[in-house]
Amino acid sequence: MRSLIHTTAAAAGVLAAVASLVTAPPAAAAGARDVTADVLAGRDVTLGGDTVVTVPPGTTTYDGVFRGEGTLTVRGRGTLVLTRDSDFTLPRARQQQRVRTAGGSHPYVTVSRPDPPAVTVERGATLQYGDGGTTGLIGHFPYDTPAFRLNQDNIRVDGTLRLSLRSAYTLGTISGSGRLKEVARLKLAGTAYRLTCRGGDGNDVVLTADRAPRPSPTPSAPSAPSAVASRSAGAAQHHGFGWWPYALGSALVISLAVPVATRRGRGVRRGGRHAGRARR
Repeated sequence: MRSLIHTTAAAAGVLAAVASLVTAPPAAAAGARDVTADVLAGRDVTLGGDTVVTVPPGTTTYDGVFRGEGTLTVRGRGTLVLTRDSDFTLPRARQQQRVRTAGGSHPYVTVSRPDPPAVTVERGATLQYGDGGTTGLIGHFPYDTPAFRLNQDNIRVDGTLRLSLRSAYTLGTISGSGRLKEVARLKLAGTAYRLTCRGGDGNDVVLTADRAPRPSPTPSAPSAPSAVASRSAGAAQHHGFGWWPYALGSALVISLAVPVATRRGRGVRRGGRHAGRARR
């Protein structure tokens, strides 16, 4: 079991740590404390067990934080936008996952027996981490993992989780049948790519090359001909092709005529003075 990792600064870390979705039981919401009024008023909330927020239609921006021990369930038909980092944990009795670092000089992290979700997004609701800045994440980071901080707060998404953060972050183990929406941009070997994460079908991370439409070539004025080209063009207009075709033609006629004359000459002189000398 691995965890979803994102960082816009190090795309390799993103791709190396992204894992497939897993199925985990949702946190129990029966008899949970409703903190909707506190969230709508922007007040900080201290969890003391299972907690729910019912988000009204539209977008609700929450500038408070969640802390304490418990679970948070987001439900309703709207979008809840978190602008500040929240830090809370499951009750100690529900914590069971084991985190191990292996690989020696090439370490990697494995998670076994993952904890049940600390955060649940129900169908129809949208939870958004951040508003384009560097804060707005729900997470707790107790592990000494190499190169990145592993988030202990696992999350179940049956609705939509939207990510709008410019900092490096991890989401813990993700489960559920909902959607994960996130767009990051990176450049590899001079090519710009969009990195998108969408859970639910096993294709969690997709790299798409940005192919901006190429601008149409701007017509340019023809360059001025060089002085040599101008003189050559003028000579061709005044003298046709110039003198060299005539010289070439004369040489060709001479080369064809000489062998014929030579053969005819040999036929006439047969038996003459030169022939006599040859017989001697």
